[in-house]
Amino acid sequence: MGDDDDVEVPVHIHMPVDDDSCWRCDYEVGFPRHPRNFHTYGIDGVQALQLAMFAIGTELWANPWHHAGQLIWIDNDPSYGFPAELPKDAGREDAHRAD
Repeated sequence: MGDDDDVEVPVHIHMPVDDDSCWRCDYEVGFPRHPRNFHTYGIDGVQALQLAMFAIGTELWANPWHHAGQLIWIDNDPSYGFPAELPKDAGREDAHRAD
């Protein structure tokens, strides 16, 4: 988060594990006051990890702090360093929200 009240939003990605018929990758996004725990599943560990990376990018981009301009990363990269399917107008000024 930006400006004088900088607060880190740590992201932790765990090693994918075999979960019987598929693979699971657990991850956490440490939003202030509302840390979130998630997991993705894939046919193998690589796919589970890749899906977790995309999910993290989407979670960060879809967060209200992003839309308020309070969540920042290097050069205000709207993907925050994670792969994500972002709309062309993903910048904060042009972002569209469904209210």
